[in-house]
Amino acid sequence: MRLLGDIQQILDELKEQGVIISWVSCTDEPRWANECLDLFESKNGSKLASFVDVSKGKQIFKANKQRHFEKLQKMYPSVSYNEMLFFDNEKIKHR
Repeated sequence: MRLLGDIQQILDELKEQGVIISWVSCTDEPRWANECLDLFESKNGSKLASFVDVSKGKQIFKANKQRHFEKLQKMYPSVSYNEMLFFDNEKIKHR
């Protein structure tokens, strides 16, 4: 497994600038997803999992995107929704 493109470099730069980084996944296999995340390293060799405050920023469980956003906003009340950037491999279903 590997991160695509310039993701490693982008994450390194975001971390250096003090940007809050969270891992969010809606999966039926949270243990497997956590194991996979623990394998990724940044360009400088740091584990990417270390970029995240595990008590707050790691959300790997079965839920929908709205629940993840709501939970992140409660954990980081100083960060408004319009300041969040979310990457996903699935389309958002509009109601």
